Amino acid sequence: MLALSGVEGYTEIKRKVSMFKTLAKIFLCLFIILGFFAAVFSTAKTIKPPLASAVSCSLRITPAPYSVGGQIDIVVENANTNTNYRVYVIKVGVGAPVYIETRNTGLANFAIFPPFTPGSGGDYQFAAYDPNFSACTNSGLQINVGGQMSDDCVLEISPSPYNVGSVISISMRSATVGNGYMVTIIKVGGSLLYDERRAASSSVVTFPSFTIPSIGEYQFATSNVLTGFPCKNTVNGKTISAGVSQSVPYFVTPAPGTKYNWGFATLTLVRVANVKAGEKYRFGMEGEWSGEIYISAGFRDYVFTADSRGRISITNICDNGQADRDFRWPCEDKFKEGHYVIKLRKHLDNTILAETSFDVVTDGSGEGQYIPVSGENPCNKDLDGDGIIDCETAIGNISTQIGPFAQKILEIGVGLAGGIALIIMVIGSIRVLTSAGDPKNVSAGREMIIAAVAGLLFLIFSVLILRWIGVFIVY
Repeated sequence: MLALSGVEGYTEIKRKVSMFKTLAKIFLCLFIILGFFAAVFSTAKTIKPPLASAVSCSLRITPAPYSVGGQIDIVVENANTNTNYRVYVIKVGVGAPVYIETRNTGLANFAIFPPFTPGSGGDYQFAAYDPNFSACTNSGLQINVGGQMSDDCVLEISPSPYNVGSVISISMRSATVGNGYMVTIIKVGGSLLYDERRAASSSVVTFPSFTIPSIGEYQFATSNVLTGFPCKNTVNGKTISAGVSQSVPYFVTPAPGTKYNWGFATLTLVRVANVKAGEKYRFGMEGEWSGEIYISAGFRDYVFTADSRGRISITNICDNGQADRDFRWPCEDKFKEGHYVIKLRKHLDNTILAETSFDVVTDGSGEGQYIPVSGENPCNKDLDGDGIIDCETAIGNISTQIGPFAQKILEIGVGLAGGIALIIMVIGSIRVLTSAGDPKNVSAGREMIIAAVAGLLFLIFSVLILRWIGVFIVY
């Protein structure tokens, strides 16, 4: 073999030095990345040490008797410290759990869970499990819940008939002095309209009156704030039906208390009934925007005339009060979040004859399609049912606890590093295939492939080492 000339020897040495530098840079980058993630996981393990050896946990609940509405205390005893335990409650014959809670013992050998309140009578089964889903010794405990207990109080309201606009007086007798009492009113099929609490300074408690806003059924519910028991004449609620007095104007839609999800730009319909046929009226709107509703027909017309049936219907109202917008020129701006009130007035003297209200909400609880508001906190739900709040992101659900969070970050980092190594191998292969015999390109491509394979091997062995010392990257 002939010795290399001086120039060729220098070129070969320079090529090998360049290759060594490239390998050194790749190894250094991978080492820094893995060192960072290993430090994060080391911190996570320090904050949340591994589980201790299993012990035989036991479930304890409030002793009998049990009744609907009564609270049942739940405690898991003889438990490991710093360990999550989960309790399920299933109503026999229903199947799906009616109660799922997870709690950590911390430094104690027991975990206290939120009380369970049976919503109806029947048999209920309790079960408790450790993180390995091993049942506590007395899991499967079954109890029977009897009928609902009640307070001695009695709800009294104004006698029928009930019409839209009727004012109902509300009181409670046979109350226990010193106790607090609550009255709520819900429109059947609708939302909560009335929620008042009063302390009993005597055996009779007087509550604020309630005005019926629209046609329908209304359910009254009561409770002793201290015990949670309802008055004895409202154990199953008290329902009344409201009709229409032929002399009182009222809003058919939107019904008072209606909720709309944020994201709509047009209030499709406002309708009132029981107004005088042929008479003229005006409508005002108060809320994020306040003013009078009008129709633009070359000029602003604020006057609306009742039809022969004593009704007025206004369609397609924008957030600036302009109504009857043609579909070819839809409203431009969305209704802002908040509370809105629409009032019916006489045309000449502005006397208020009726009013209704609606709310624009951003929590998805209203009517219509729910469009999340930009900037809404994504970390506000338990997405996988493990009792821990998660963040719903574009790359999946990420736990808010330090251990699972660090694990997710490390998984992403390992995936990125593997992807980068694969891309480098592909680029190196392309350079070799397209070199057309050029020794320089062949050498550069080969160096890239070797460096990528070396980095990938280093990454694999690093993962195995971390796994061996207890840091599980792949769960």
